[in-house]
Formats: sequence, C-alpha cells, structure tokens
Amino acid sequence: MFRDAYRRDNKKIRPDEALLCQLEWKMQQAQQEKPAETARGGRRRRWVRPTVAAAACLAVLVSAGALYAGLRPGPQVAGTGQVINGADYGQAYQAVKAMEPRFDLGDWFRGLFGFLGKGVQNEADGSSGSASAEAGGVQNYSDTNTQVDGVDEADVTKTDGAYIYTLSGGRLHIVRADGAALETAAELDYSQGNAIPRALEFYIKGDRLVLLCRTYGGMTEGQESSWDGTVTWAAVYDIADRTSPTLLGVQGQAGDYLSSRLVGNTLYLATSQSLPEKAEKGDKATYVPTLYTQDGAAAMAEEDLCIPPIPAGRQYTVLTAVDLLSPQGHTSAKAVLGGGDNLYANTQNLLLAVPRMVREEGGQVYTATDLLRFSLDGGEVRLQASGTVPGTLINQFAMDEYEGVFRVVTTQSGGTETVSGGIASYVVGDTVNNLYTLNQSLQIVGKLEGLAKGERVYSVRFNGEVGYFVTFRQVDPLFTVDLEDPANPQVLSALKIPGFSDYLHPYAPGLLLGFGQQADPYTGAIQGLKLAMFDVSDPADVTERHSLPLKENWSEASQNHKAILVDAERSLIGFPAGNAYYLYGYSEQDGFFLRAQLPLSDGTSARGLYIGDTFYTVEEGRIAAYALSDFQPLASLVL
Repeated sequence: MFRDAYRRDNKKIRPDEALLCQLEWKMQQAQQEKPAETARGGRRRRWVRPTVAAAACLAVLVSAGALYAGLRPGPQVAGTGQVINGADYGQAYQAVKAMEPRFDLGDWFRGLFGFLGKGVQNEADGSSGSASAEAGGVQNYSDTNTQVDGVDEADVTKTDGAYIYTLSGGRLHIVRADGAALETAAELDYSQGNAIPRALEFYIKGDRLVLLCRTYGGMTEGQESSWDGTVTWAAVYDIADRTSPTLLGVQGQAGDYLSSRLVGNTLYLATSQSLPEKAEKGDKATYVPTLYTQDGAAAMAEEDLCIPPIPAGRQYTVLTAVDLLSPQGHTSAKAVLGGGDNLYANTQNLLLAVPRMVREEGGQVYTATDLLRFSLDGGEVRLQASGTVPGTLINQFAMDEYEGVFRVVTTQSGGTETVSGGIASYVVGDTVNNLYTLNQSLQIVGKLEGLAKGERVYSVRFNGEVGYFVTFRQVDPLFTVDLEDPANPQVLSALKIPGFSDYLHPYAPGLLLGFGQQADPYTGAIQGLKLAMFDVSDPADVTERHSLPLKENWSEASQNHKAILVDAERSLIGFPAGNAYYLYGYSEQDGFFLRAQLPLSDGTSARGLYIGDTFYTVEEGRIAAYALSDFQPLASLVL
C-alpha cells in the first residue's frame, strides 16, 4: 500500500519555475568556468560540472523535499570561477529566481557550520591609534579606534577637538566642549519625510557631518518598485556653523547597514539586502537593488551588477560611494549577489568577504569564503578580482593588505553528508584554522593550514610583516606568524595561556595588548574580563608579560573595537563595562593599574574620549567631564 502510494505521489512531481531557472543558470555558468590553477606547483584542479542526468536526479530530490535544497546543485570545489561583472537584468532575474526557498533544513546545517566556524562576533598594516595628532605632532584629542591609518570608521560618538558629537534620545547632539564648560550648540533632527529612521552611526570630516540612518519600508507611493524593504541612508550636512547644520544631500540604498568607511572626502557605504520570497520579472526591485535620492528611486544599472557563478545566498551586498563635497548623487555603485558579512578597506582597495558552503564529491561539505577586491579611486568603485579561501572569517581584522599582498585568517569547519532513502545525515568534523596570503588577483600564494584542531579563531591582528591570531578551546594559543616571505609564511611561536583575547592592539614597540576573557585552564569555563600585555619583541619567543583579571564579565569592547580607547603615550586603556567606564594605565615594570572607575547609568554603549587635559564619558542622555590628571569630576550635561 505504501509502495503504491509512493509511486502515485512520485508521478505527480513536476519541477517548478525556480528549479528550471536554477538548472538553466548552472548550464550557462558551465560554459564560462575554466580550470582553476593552484598557487603552488602549477597543478590544476578540475571544476566538477553537473551532468544532465545528475541535474534531473537533483530535480526529483528537491521536488520530493530532499534535505539539502539549500545548496546549489552539483558538487563544487573552492573557487569562484568567473564573476559576471555587469550582468543584465535577465541574468539577475534567473540567478535570483533559482534560489527561491523550498526547504530550509539545509540552512540549519549551514548555520551550524557558521556557528562552529565564526563564533561570537566582534567588530592592517599596523594600528591606527586612538589619538589624533595636530600639526607638530601634539596629541590634543582622541579619535575613533580604527583598523587602518587614513581610513575612518563611523561611530556613535566622535570629537573634533572642539565639539563632542553623539547620538542620544533620538537626536544627534553637537556639544561645545571646553574643559568643564559644556554647552549644546545644536540638536539635529534626522527624520526623513514620513519615514521614521533609526540613526546608526556618523562621521565628522572638517565641516561635513555624515549621518547614517535606516528606515523600514523604504518605497513610497509613485516610485517604480513594489518591494517594501529596508533602506540605509547617508545624510550629508554642512556644519561650518555648528549651531545651524544645513542638509546638503541624502542618498539611500536598499538593504540593512553592513559597514562603511571614509577615505578622504569619499564615503563608502555597504548594505546587505535580503530579497523577497518571490522574484517577479516585471518588478526589478524584487531581484535587483534600488538606489534612492531625494528625487526618487531607481533600480541599479545593469553594468553595476556582479553575479558569481555560485551565489552564496539570496541577498545582495550593495556598495556605493558618495562625495561629501558634492553629495547630490552616488558617484558609483556596485552590487554583489550572494551577500557578504565582513569588509576590509585601506585607501586603495576594499575587500569583501562572502561566506558560503562548498560541497564536494563523496559528500564532503565545508565552509569557504569568496573574496572580492574592489579598487577605490576617487569615488570610483571597480570590481578587479575574485578568489576563494577555505573557512570563514571572525571579523574585519582577519583581513589585511601589506605591500600589495593580502593576508587572511580563517576557521574552517566541515563534515560529511550521506543520503539514504531521501534522508540526509551528517557527521560534523573538527574545526581547523588557516592563514592565507594572496596576490592582487586574489590567487593564493602562500598558506598555513590545519592549525589548532578543534579550536576556532577569536581575534586577529596584522602588524607589518608579522601576524597574530588567537584560537581557543580551553587555553589561549597566541600564534605569531612571520609573513616576510608571503609565499612561505612560518609560525614563529604559539603561546598557550588560560583564556583568550577578543581584541588585539599593537600598544608600543615590542608590546601587544590583548582584551578578552579569563578562562578555567581545565574546563575552558569563562571567568570574566581580562587584560593581557604580550612581549612580542622576539617574535620567536612571545611571552605574556602581564595580565589582570577584571571583576566585570562583559564589555562592548569585546565585540566592537570602536568601544575601546588605547593611547600608550598617555598610558590610557579605557572601555565601558557594567555601570562604569574603566581607565587603566600600564607600566612595563608593574603591569596594569586602575586609573579611574567613572560612573555610568548604563555602560552598554558608552564612549570615553579626551580633549586636551579633560576626559569625557559620553552615554545615552549625559556627558560628564573629568580632569585628566586625577579624574576628579568637573561638570556634566544632560542631553
């Protein structure tokens, strides 16, 4: 009876439109794919293409509810093949239609691998310190803690040495700060028409202020699209008169805020746009991102669409550029189908990381990351190269460029899939950690693989020809890698101590600061925050010179590098935790010492900064001023 019912139901199976588009898309890409050459030895790896019979079998499995519908059909090996740079709308529609959801347990499996490979999220050629130097080299005020010199990053609080700017109570406050004298100069209302925006972060560049906001349901009546998705806006203001900011222009783009950078007077803004469940051929906004201006909205141009042969997901990463001096439109834009989760940028290149699952013959499944290199040239964003590395990245610090060579650290997770009777089962393998060096074409030129089996990366920092990264399971191996010869990276040392560092910061010559967690050396149980100072003067013999367990259990600085203040010259290490802003100093003889514990109403998103001889804590609804010499309270201002 069961067999007869099964046969009757099986005869009813018909491949749907999405599946047909998917198979057509794969066959188109098969015509473009070429053998990929490995970085060493000139050996070639063959791209495995699905045969017609295999595609037909997959159609039956997917239509019958096969477990792994989340992956693209056919086995794949590491590599992106040929990215279509300038896809037409028809190609975009086919690619998006092919990925319409049918069964999501495969997403669960990929999510499991993502958890194993990435863990807790936290947000160079060296370190961009927290202090800002005036002409003559005098450090007069602190700046946002960033990854790369010359590349600013947005935050919720900033200073230019005369004013403090902060988001609080639904407004952006501009406060004149002169020692103990705190006075509100202006309060900026950033509402956009009838939409209710949420302010995210902002930039200050001379007499320009760039406010980044998000709205839900970005389409308005009369515009060409029906898709009511999330929109991220960049509003540029002239603040030459701090008491009266003037709006110069507003640019928007589809998707939720991913990240941004400011290079010179050009803003580079990245968003992640999830697509609706169904792509409608007559409605471009259901399969192509939309750009917005104050005058209306329009689908992105075909020449700005980038489609890899195996998109990692049903979403776009949208990257635009805006000139702060003339912010009446986007100077350029690009969109990558498949989405991305981290980006690195210096003054010349932007590297986008796009994680995905890879399936090989024999049922092997593992994580990989597609890398796309965009050149940044005066606001012109161009896709120049693509490549793939095994594993996924913990955050932006896992990427770096030095003397024309990119360096990437990943955690690779994987397993084996077996299918029996239409039911898939999986054996999840151990994680391993890898380091890769890549040329400007994003071809791998050197690698270290299989490090710290069963552990995952918690933090990474590159400093010139040396790279540092921390893995963790029960104790903290701090790996030091010699990158002088990019084709032959070498592990110089692997220091094991209890706990781990979430964030690494070059503190002074020969010293590396670690901010993270203390852990039980036998069980790996987390025991609270910890400061560590590593002696890296001899990269082959790295030691922990000093460490200090802290009484607090969590700080935003563990997940967001912009929440930490580091200034070795002034002996300042500051961060919010609990209901206080903590300031520590460091002595090479005596180690860490508490300089101040300044009260906060809520330390979850507070910032600390200094201007001249005054230190300020900035939190929701309040700014407080203290003497930098002894941290005695001077004044406070309610916002």
